[in-house]
Amino acid sequence: MDKDGHEFHFGVRGDGVSDSESDRESFPLFYIRNPELVPYVYWPSIGGPDERKLLRLLAGWLQRNVEPELKEKLEQNDVEGLSGPEKNVAAVYKIYQILMSRHRL
Repeated sequence: MDKDGHEFHFGVRGDGVSDSESDRESFPLFYIRNPELVPYVYWPSIGGPDERKLLRLLAGWLQRNVEPELKEKLEQNDVEGLSGPEKNVAAVYKIYQILMSRHRL
C-alpha cells in the first residue's frame, strides 16, 4: 500500500526460464497501480532514478519489518520451507537484491 492507502504491485519481468543471475539483472522492473480496477503499468528505465527510489523504499521496509532470523536466511538464499508471508518477503528480498546489483547503494 502507498501512503494514501492505494494498493500497488511491483516486480521484475522475466522469461521464467532463465536460471542465470546475470540474466535476471537485465530484466526490467515494473509497477502496477490500481490492479483491481483499470491497471496503470509503469516500466521505469533499468538503472534509472525511479528504480533507485524503489530500492530505497525496499531497503527501509526490509530493515523495519523483517526479523533478523528471516533476514539471515534470505541473505544466505535459504528459502526452502518458507510459506505464507515469509514467502512473500522472500520475493520482495529477491527484487531488492536485483536492484542492489544495479545501483550499489
